[in-house]
Amino acid sequence: MNPEALLEQFGGRPFDLVTLFDVIEHFPKRQGFELLEKCERLTSKYILVQTPNGFMHQGPDHGNEFQRHHSGWFDHDFEGLAYTVYGTATKALRGSVDSPNFNLLNFPGAVKCDAVLAWLLRVEKHHQRAFGLIAVKDVRGIPARLNTPLPRSPARPATGG
Repeated sequence: MNPEALLEQFGGRPFDLVTLFDVIEHFPKRQGFELLEKCERLTSKYILVQTPNGFMHQGPDHGNEFQRHHSGWFDHDFEGLAYTVYGTATKALRGSVDSPNFNLLNFPGAVKCDAVLAWLLRVEKHHQRAFGLIAVKDVRGIPARLNTPLPRSPARPATGG
């Protein structure tokens, strides 16, 4: 994918929002980082990525080889690129794919139970407990690394009064 050629098809103006929902884990890690770089060239505002937390085995569902997971993504992968990361759902109530372990017919409150447990465990901030990650990047002037200090504005001279 050539981002410039894609933008040209849409009048040459960057998009406000580029999303990758359950996409990046289907690429090898290096290609995933390259994809994130290309997304930055497509947007003038935000990138939103949703992915499982860590590597989650998934093979070719129903013979579809494109369903196979090739990489696992962690909060530090995104934070090192200046994304803000949030955890979603809990590992405790999730199966091998993004669905509750419980049979919803026998336990209709499984999704609500998971939401309450996620809130109690504060998975949005404590990613090690989260099943999934949502990573958000605001590309409007954010430093390339989170640990890079923001430039200081020059001190204003004191005015007499």
